[in-house]
Amino acid sequence: MPLRTEGREVKKLMNKEIALVKVIWGGPA
Repeated sequence: MPLRTEGREVKKLMNKEIALVKVIWGGPA
């Protein structure tokens, strides 16, 4: 199902964004 795959991709993208923000803010804080 395309919708399922889309959701998975979005989740992956959001995880990447969150990781990037964490790095920008200087780690686990």
